[in-house]
Amino acid sequence: LRFSLIRSVRSVVSPEEHLNSAGVEQECCLDAVDLSFIMDHAKSEEWETLELCSIELNPTAIKILNQGIVHVPSLKSMTLKGIGLREDGSLAIRDCFSSLYALTFLSVASNGLGPEGAANLGVRMSCLTSLKTLCIENNNIRNPGARSICHALTRLTSLTSLNIATNKVGEEGGKSVSE
Repeated sequence: LRFSLIRSVRSVVSPEEHLNSAGVEQECCLDAVDLSFIMDHAKSEEWETLELCSIELNPTAIKILNQGIVHVPSLKSMTLKGIGLREDGSLAIRDCFSSLYALTFLSVASNGLGPEGAANLGVRMSCLTSLKTLCIENNNIRNPGARSICHALTRLTSLTSLNIATNKVGEEGGKSVSE
C-alpha cells in the first residue's frame, strides 16, 4: 500500500527536503479518523497536490475525503488512484468539483467506476474549467461511460490530455472520444 500527501512548497528544494518539510509518505491503512485529521491539515496548509494511491477507503472515509476536498480549493493536482471509489464513491467525489477552480490534473484511475460511475463524474466535471489532464484509465467504463465522459469534456476547453486506456470502450466508445 502506498499513501502520499504532498503539499507543494514555495521555494525550490531537493526531493528529500520536500518530503521531510512538506509531505508525508508511509505505508499504512487509513480509517475515517486518520483521513479526517489529514484533510484538516490539508485545509490549513493550502496544499496544491493530493495523492491517495492503492488504499481502499470505506464509504465513510470517502465521504470525509469529499468534505475535506471542498475546503482545499488550492488543489492543482489530485490523484485518487485505486482507492475503491466505485459507483457510490463517484457520487460523493463529484460533489467537490465545483470548489476546485484551480485543478489542472485529475486521476481517478483503477477505481472500478464502471459506466454509472463515469456518468456520475461526468455530470459535474464541467465545473473543472482549469483541467488540463484527466486520467480515468482502468475503470471498465465501457461505451456508455465513455459517452458520458465525452459529453462533459465538450465543455472543458482547457483539456489537453485524456487517458481512458483499459476501459473496454470498444470502437463505438473510441469514436465518441475522437469526436
